[in-house]
Amino acid sequence: MERSCTSNGVANMSPMHNLLAFGAEWAQSRIMVCGSTLKRIRPMKIRTIIGIAVLCYVAFHTLHGAQGINGFLTEEHKQAKLRHDIQATYEQRMRLEHRIDLLTGKEIDEDLLEELAKRQLMMAKSHEIMMVH
Repeated sequence: MERSCTSNGVANMSPMHNLLAFGAEWAQSRIMVCGSTLKRIRPMKIRTIIGIAVLCYVAFHTLHGAQGINGFLTEEHKQAKLRHDIQATYEQRMRLEHRIDLLTGKEIDEDLLEELAKRQLMMAKSHEIMMVH
């Protein structure tokens, strides 16, 4: 470090060192000003930031959480599909029970019996066309 003494006894530094010293003094003064300002503003800002964070958290989970609006709509859609499946299964069961009743009662429905025999045994009369699907 180059120093030269002036007539009044104060050390004279090179221009680069002067610039660094000025920068350090300026930064120190800004830190002091900012520090005192932050001490006054900090509690209010911290409460505001925490409040906004909590609000964002609640809003996000209200919309996208498992029990939020999207979750509710998804569950409602699943329930509607299950209700439809239950209704279709019930109708199929009723049709099958009706066909069983036709085959097991005192009077057997001859047309149904003939249809089942032809389908299962693959037998048809010579003038009949059988379509298997």
